[in-house]
Amino acid sequence: MSFLMKKMSLLLVALLFTLMGYSQVMIVSNTVGLREQFMVDNLYQISVVNTSTKAISGRIRGVILDGSQREVAEVYSGPLNIEAGASLSGKQIPWQGVPRFGRLLASQQLRETGQLTPGNYTVCYQVLNTQGTILANNCLEQRVRPSGPPELLYPANGEQVEIPNPPLTWRGPLPMPLGADIDYRIKLVEIRPGQKPERAVVSNAPLLEQTLNTISNLSYPLDAPPLEEGKTYAWQVQAYANQFELGKTSVWQFTYKVPKDLTAAKALGINDTYRFARPNLNGQFYKSNAGFIRFAYDNRSGLAQLPYELVAFHGTGKTTYTVPSVSLSAGLNLIDLNISALFTTAQKLVLTIKEPNGHRQYLEIDYQP
Repeated sequence: MSFLMKKMSLLLVALLFTLMGYSQVMIVSNTVGLREQFMVDNLYQISVVNTSTKAISGRIRGVILDGSQREVAEVYSGPLNIEAGASLSGKQIPWQGVPRFGRLLASQQLRETGQLTPGNYTVCYQVLNTQGTILANNCLEQRVRPSGPPELLYPANGEQVEIPNPPLTWRGPLPMPLGADIDYRIKLVEIRPGQKPERAVVSNAPLLEQTLNTISNLSYPLDAPPLEEGKTYAWQVQAYANQFELGKTSVWQFTYKVPKDLTAAKALGINDTYRFARPNLNGQFYKSNAGFIRFAYDNRSGLAQLPYELVAFHGTGKTTYTVPSVSLSAGLNLIDLNISALFTTAQKLVLTIKEPNGHRQYLEIDYQP
């Protein structure tokens, strides 16, 4: 046999051995490429199947590459052993700590926010034996689409508002970054004569400037400077994830008009405004003495009726009351719930909204009829 033929035979044997080695193990990702977002936790969500007739010992390497094939992040598992015909997935894989991040901007954002910046990526997994030989390699394409900026919902742009403490509500970035902990910074200023709303938000001292975690609504606070008759106000919301800006809304404006019955209401000691319920109980009761509970509800689920209950707490325990039905329209609802027939004495009340997704929202009321 000539030297060339021998060399070709050895190459064919080596190639066959390599192909057999690669066929020993299958790597399946449960998340890569299925969504147009990628969180750092998605890197760990794989299954590894040993299709050979022998046990395999080694470890797993996962790496994220950007569009220029530069390394964004890399992660390794600890030593593992997979019996013939067996598989490992989820918590069965002993991943070693946090990923090692590269020096790219995408690496920094992934480390700080837990999600990839928009772009095209390749996510590769390898199974290495104890000698470092690659037994399996699987590379998948991952496209990350940018989220749209948050959007203001109410008060509508240019609207005339007759609520002294109006509910301010907005929608978060869409698509919402999966699992991200989002902060919203809301700013509201008075617009001076001749000013553009965009300039006012940048230049004028804020009447309201507050950061909220995950909550996309806020009633204009009672301790903020009161809105004044005939004046126009500009407001804007910015969304952040660990100090990385995800976008900001357009600047909207509204004008405040004193409602006709406000003077009479003040004379009676009534201090009612529309408040949003909160996702937890905090012991902060708002006072109501007008025979009504006034609150706002953003009907994002398209409900026809409000699913809620009303509980009164007293010295001997608590009582749940049969409450009137509340019809809803799509979007923001300003609700006047008449409870004058239910209570003739002072009560500590909790109104609980039971949403279809299982979440609860609470409004605590100090009712003084």
